[in-house]
Amino acid sequence: MHNTTRRSTLQAVPLLRYKRPLHILVWYTPLPELLQALCNQWKPFNLLLLSLGQTSTTSLLRERALHRVKNVISLELLPVVGNNSYLIGVYTFFPFSVDPQKFLGHWERSTFGSWKALFPDRFPTFEGYTFHIGAWFTDPPSFYGDASKQRGASKTILETIAAKMNFTYTLMLEPPDLKWGSIENGSWVGVLGMMARNEINFSINAFTISYERDQMFDPSVTIWADTLSVFLQSPQQLPKWLSIFQPLSLYVVASLAVITVIASASQALKGSLVGHSMPSLPRAPMERVFLAVWLLCCLVFSAAYTSNLVSILTRPGYSRRLHTLQELVESHHRIAVVDNGGFVVSELLTNQDPTVGSLRSKIDLFSLEDVVGALRQGSHAIIRLYSYITLELYDYVEDDEWYAMKQDVRGTQAVWYFPKQTPWKFKFDEIILQLTWFGLIQHWKQVEVKAYKKEHQEIQ
Repeated sequence: MHNTTRRSTLQAVPLLRYKRPLHILVWYTPLPELLQALCNQWKPFNLLLLSLGQTSTTSLLRERALHRVKNVISLELLPVVGNNSYLIGVYTFFPFSVDPQKFLGHWERSTFGSWKALFPDRFPTFEGYTFHIGAWFTDPPSFYGDASKQRGASKTILETIAAKMNFTYTLMLEPPDLKWGSIENGSWVGVLGMMARNEINFSINAFTISYERDQMFDPSVTIWADTLSVFLQSPQQLPKWLSIFQPLSLYVVASLAVITVIASASQALKGSLVGHSMPSLPRAPMERVFLAVWLLCCLVFSAAYTSNLVSILTRPGYSRRLHTLQELVESHHRIAVVDNGGFVVSELLTNQDPTVGSLRSKIDLFSLEDVVGALRQGSHAIIRLYSYITLELYDYVEDDEWYAMKQDVRGTQAVWYFPKQTPWKFKFDEIILQLTWFGLIQHWKQVEVKAYKKEHQEIQ
């Protein structure tokens, strides 16, 4: 039986050229172990079970192997009654229903002539089911608060979906290891680690898409767009004594010195160039032309220098800001990354951009408080999600103490994560898309940003 099962699961692998094909399993005798092997190997999205024997197969619809199949029906021969010929019954399974096994009717082409008729929605509602949801309440504006009160855009979205789909939920406020979700020593840790161990049903934190996460979990549709940005300490004000020299560039100073040296060769021009009184103007025509141009240049230079000096003294001067990743690579700044199981380190290590690759040797891991300290010292730049870190920095530094570099590392999307092949994830996706189209998610996000800032202003 083991060899038969193995051959059955391997034969169709080369035929799976479509993302979501219809798998048809035909048998005479129900084989739960074959069903389990098929689901593990093929990961079917649409499954039709066809029984040609007398044994009922409807009980197999309750098998755990089918919990990750979106569309599944079972066709089986019904007992002969009187002179009637064999009838084929069509069954399916509604996982969240009180009476989950459903008889859809006798097989007739007119009745089951469309895909929707053959594969009805098995998740019209969740009928009061209680989901166990993983989260970490240090993720403004998505989800934040404390043990007594939580809020955030993701929580508002969750409450909206729960009301429409009729389910309740329990919220985990933080993972035991205080990490978001990454692979450490070959195992997933953090919120996503709990999902990998089937301890939670899904997470409502605004996770960023990454390759290794998508290999293990299924992302929802985009909650909102975001950017992975670089944050640095605002430039310090230049010393006051440099204000006298700041309007003069090195090129201007060098040009003045060269002209003065050349003109000094002429005794007739020397006094005029340095402002000494002279009994008469130079007699040579070329010297007079040179002196006229020189005096005009002095007039322009004096007016420009005076204007620039007034503007500098009126508005203090600052060191130049960094604008591009290449400038960051060439600067003395190192890269401060929060060591909490996030995706930033893996992103910097796997990004194919050569400029981003040059930053890998500069990475230092810190706690959030130490990251802010390194930013204030001017020794490190922070690379974090823009929508998240702008609110986190709000707790530690003033708005004028930091700035975001114009060039981002890359754009990204914030999503919720579900276990791989979650058959009812599409119900969440549909509602999230509707909320996005009507602008509600963006509105809720802006409301949470304002509420977070107002709350922390009152605390301070």
